[in-house]
Amino acid sequence: KTQVIDRLTKSADAALKTTGDVLTAALSSVEGDIYQVKNQSGQDPLNFPIKVNNRLASLLENVGSGDAKPLGNAAPIFKDLTAELKVLTDRLHAVLGAELPAFNAELQRLQLAVVAATP
Repeated sequence: KTQVIDRLTKSADAALKTTGDVLTAALSSVEGDIYQVKNQSGQDPLNFPIKVNNRLASLLENVGSGDAKPLGNAAPIFKDLTAELKVLTDRLHAVLGAELPAFNAELQRLQLAVVAATP
């Protein structure tokens, strides 16, 4: 998203802005489903629901905190969370496969540097 915003500041072209806004909105949507992006203060986790990354981190902390073998329900919970994360990362790849090429085409038209998708 940083690269997209950087390119948008380099041109006032309407088509570039439109494709950039679509790409940024789609990326923000996926990001918001993986991470809780609204947390600003220590109280915010009480006000906003936790997301997949928080639940995975909590499971990791729980599993790694003891000297004994993890409880039997840790593996099924991990399987559920990784399946949920897989759906979200597939959605991210779909966004990068559809919206990023359209934005990069507009950048090339304007002779600006394209945005590189880094894993």
